[in-house]
Amino acid sequence: VDPQTLNTPYSVIQKILFRLNLKDNDHIADLGAAQGRMGIVLASFSQKVFYSGIEYAKDRVLLAEELYHRLNLFRSRMFCADLSVGSFLYPDANYFFIYDYGKLSDIAQTLSALLAISKKRSIKIIARGTQTLDMIKNKFHWDEVSIDRSSDFKIYALHP
Repeated sequence: VDPQTLNTPYSVIQKILFRLNLKDNDHIADLGAAQGRMGIVLASFSQKVFYSGIEYAKDRVLLAEELYHRLNLFRSRMFCADLSVGSFLYPDANYFFIYDYGKLSDIAQTLSALLAISKKRSIKIIARGTQTLDMIKNKFHWDEVSIDRSSDFKIYALHP
């Protein structure tokens, strides 16, 4: 598989950010962030929203952090971590973006962790990718909050 096919296109990132109607001090966690492109696009929407990109590949994290530094994007950060580890501590974000990554069991574990977070505080999940969307539909049964049939992503709101 060409790695570019796994990256969310800039146009889709823009559409997601537009649909979220972000407020000052909101925080987006990008789970499986690759090169952290969402952190760069986010800066064109707001300099007052926090971004945490979580990525397994250290070289991608270092590249993104260097670029964020050069662009003075001090609210955008990348972290090297393995989301498949059950002890992973999720950022204190109110938005979580997940796109197909790893094995189905990894995606299930991440979605279960997000469900557990939502028992304590309200969050929104932006999901993209066949495996992730199918799992949400068939296992978690979450309802979309903002339906747009032309999008290849869906937004879900979870509350305590």
